[in-house]
Amino acid sequence: MYFRQDFCEPGIRFESDAPDTGQVDHVITTSSAAVSQGECFLDAARTSPTGGGSVRIVRTSPLAIPAADMLHVGIDLEVRDIALEGNIAGYFAIGDELIHTHTLLPNASLFSKLSIDFKADGTYALRVPGSSGAILSDPLSGRIRITWVMNNKSDNLTYVSPLETSEDIAPGKYDVWINDLRWIKGGNAISRVSLNNFAFILSNGVGTVRLHHIEINSASPQLPLILTRFKAERHLHEARIYWEMAAGHTASHFTVERSNDGKSFEAIGTLPVEDPSQNLYGLTDPSPLAGFNYYRLKMTGNTGEVRLSPVDAVYFDAAAPAITIAPNPSRPERITLFASGINPENISLFTMTGHRLPFGHGYDNSNMMLSIYPSTPLPSGIYFLKIAQDRLLKTVKVVIP
Repeated sequence: MYFRQDFCEPGIRFESDAPDTGQVDHVITTSSAAVSQGECFLDAARTSPTGGGSVRIVRTSPLAIPAADMLHVGIDLEVRDIALEGNIAGYFAIGDELIHTHTLLPNASLFSKLSIDFKADGTYALRVPGSSGAILSDPLSGRIRITWVMNNKSDNLTYVSPLETSEDIAPGKYDVWINDLRWIKGGNAISRVSLNNFAFILSNGVGTVRLHHIEINSASPQLPLILTRFKAERHLHEARIYWEMAAGHTASHFTVERSNDGKSFEAIGTLPVEDPSQNLYGLTDPSPLAGFNYYRLKMTGNTGEVRLSPVDAVYFDAAAPAITIAPNPSRPERITLFASGINPENISLFTMTGHRLPFGHGYDNSNMMLSIYPSTPLPSGIYFLKIAQDRLLKTVKVVIP
């Protein structure tokens, strides 16, 4: 991490001659401009259109040594109390050798610049330079999260988006996201200078930019625990759980957990990651509970990070029917089953080759005995009885000596 500040520490010393990862070198206000700290925010305000008032917050000390060749910048902000509109009322800048005494930083020192326009109706917009003029966002209001990713490398950069997808940026380009929407894809760098410094400058219009959070990191290409699909499905009397991870994930192992109420979960199986390039995984629950079975996936990363998937549910009416055949081996002319609540119409008799055989039946309710009478005595061999009950299916092997 190169820089992080959420302004939550009371009376924070935000300015320093030797700044740490939460400080800048310069906080300068002139004329009718001011900076004030509240509870987990910093207000930069301009209260009059006259007098040339400005706020300049500048980090001139290097963010990293050597300079980073890729940056992932996160900014939470809102614009309040707009009394006078102004194009480029304020702007954020990333570049090299930024000069803290200037309100207008020269393009030759900027890799990228992200401006804020104040609107007469109280909304605001973001602005970036384009090849055929400025590019403006849709009108904005309230608090937003800006994700600003820059690639100053000589090859493509892969980063993780706010949607937790893998995205690429070509050399000398940048992306800007507003909340979960990518607004700028592959914007051109103003100048290919080092990503050494950053600044926020407010010098036009009348209003307040409230900064809630600023974070600057390396745009690491390593993907975290990104789950792209998780599904639990019923298959006969089993539950099958399968999932898909994003390419390049960092999981070391997976644990499938089950619950009967969706609240208290217990592990039913663990699957180690033997090949990190594998994306598809699955696990079977051979003994699901009667009623709803709630499943979730616990993903553990190779650094110990743990994430949980959304919950998926599968319903089972009851346990598979309990069937006993006695004797087995059975007689060629009669197969005897002991079972409860079996409807003979839900029973089928098959040969090993899958040929279905006709039969009659008789049921003795007193001892739950069901007799199967094949239409013709069965030759020696192996046969199968398939019994369906409550949408579950059980297959029983029968031996005729």
